[in-house]
Amino acid sequence: MLKITKFFSNNKKFILDQSGKSPAFFLRHKNVKINNIFFNNLIKFSKLNKNVNCRICLHQSKNEKLHSMIVLINSKNDFNIHRHLETPEMYQLIKGTIKINIFNNKKNKVKTIIMKKKNEIFSVNKNQYHIVIPETRYAIFHETKFRIYDKKK
Repeated sequence: MLKITKFFSNNKKFILDQSGKSPAFFLRHKNVKINNIFFNNLIKFSKLNKNVNCRICLHQSKNEKLHSMIVLINSKNDFNIHRHLETPEMYQLIKGTIKINIFNNKKNKVKTIIMKKKNEIFSVNKNQYHIVIPETRYAIFHETKFRIYDKKK
């Protein structure tokens, strides 16, 4: 059972979704300004829940075509090489430092990108193996990607 901070539990702006790889807070309404209060509460939520990775989804449904998320990843967690067959991803650093390793199809590393400065942006091509790892205790970034929704899956 997750412990929810007052910010997320008392705030009528969010719906908690635990069906994904990490807990996600979906916005109930659009046009919400995201600021340091949100980032600090993501950190607080992660600490309360054994350093769980977590996110605030700026889209209102998993079925929306554009997924835009504020993501917190914690260095105490494991991360896997993965790819997205049908869509590229964009990462914009907000807090901390992240390392993005890019791999070829045989999963041999071909490039390492270190993002240390706030607002740096990096894109990963569709079907590109990669891994995102925090280099600091936690890192927060804005991730954007298209979602190809297939009702059959």
